[in-house]
Amino acid sequence: MREIIANPEVRMVLGRAGENGVTAVIFDVVQEWQAEVGTGGTLQLLVQMDYQNTYPAVAELQGNKAVWRVTAVDTARSGDGQAQLSYLLNGKIAKSACYSYTVLPSLEETAGAVPPEQVNPWYTHIGQMAREAHTTAIDAKDSATKSAAAAKADAARAKEAADRAADKAPKTYTDTTFASAIRDTLVGTSVSTSIVSPVTHEVECKVYSENLISFPFREQPASWKGVAFNYENGVITANGTATDNIYLQLLPNKFKMGAGSYTISGCPKIKGCLIQANYDGKWGRYDSGDGASFAVENELVGLLVQINKGTTVNNAVFKPKLQLGTSATPFTPYIKDLAGITVTQNPGNKTFITGAGGRVSGMKSICPGMSIETDAPNVMIAATYNADTKKFIGKKFEELNNAILSMGGNI
Repeated sequence: MREIIANPEVRMVLGRAGENGVTAVIFDVVQEWQAEVGTGGTLQLLVQMDYQNTYPAVAELQGNKAVWRVTAVDTARSGDGQAQLSYLLNGKIAKSACYSYTVLPSLEETAGAVPPEQVNPWYTHIGQMAREAHTTAIDAKDSATKSAAAAKADAARAKEAADRAADKAPKTYTDTTFASAIRDTLVGTSVSTSIVSPVTHEVECKVYSENLISFPFREQPASWKGVAFNYENGVITANGTATDNIYLQLLPNKFKMGAGSYTISGCPKIKGCLIQANYDGKWGRYDSGDGASFAVENELVGLLVQINKGTTVNNAVFKPKLQLGTSATPFTPYIKDLAGITVTQNPGNKTFITGAGGRVSGMKSICPGMSIETDAPNVMIAATYNADTKKFIGKKFEELNNAILSMGGNI
């Protein structure tokens, strides 16, 4: 593959019109941004054909460099253009210089259009920014003013990006592609949506235990540091006085849960007792009796019961529960066998039986809306589908506005 080191003072030659997959443009600016802004950011590449038609392209992070693999979309016609790379993290945006380029003529040239593989990462990023704004509102409960302001800023940034993409992307693909550009996931004992893409597609559906903490626990000592423990179907009873800090690891080794919103609950209201979550490489939220919600950006890997040194517990009952979502519900035991559960999809009253691991096979989307439910106790449904892009963005902004208002902000 032909490699070009991007230099804002030198015009790049991307190739000839119609070439595909033979040129890679390397941007050597990411390391500086990571040092200034932080690691874990998102890349955004905007390309402008003929200095008029702007669209989002895909830049991949490889080490500390960004790589733009030039496709037939980028070389759809000969002429001059420019590209600009941005790095986004927690509301901070770093931008590169504008890099000019040329596409040389060829005998066959076609009118350019942005295909799904180019557009999807851009719209996925819009959804990510919306989720970041909601996360800001959740994670700053101790400062309503600060939380509302930050969430509002994130919402404005996401809306600006959405408007720019919708207005400036080539319109030849807008109606057919954008309608299914975003994957949305529904979670609950029963779920429903009214923003399904008009393009029929497979729905990824599975059921899982409402309580994600498997039993037996990773650590189940009969007694430890002055405290005796009893374990029964996910419930812990403790008696004694802790001679040192006690940490009972609940989750199994190599346990990982992906990005999303979670809630922990089940700690008795006793001073010195906690249930604490470890996620994104840090100890984060803890429950001391009222439940606690938190947003995971990368992965959740640990959960423990903590009894501090000097704390006395007399028949203290811990009912540890980890669940998806932002609300704590009453304790339910872990469900291991998820096969053979009936799941119903409406409209149409279509029934499916779960297989190994609680997975549903053969479920198709229903436009414009559908609901999925099960009458099995103590289980939840997770359904991932293609959302209508415009309706999805509208839904996220409505959620953001509600979050901002709940934190005492103004819209």
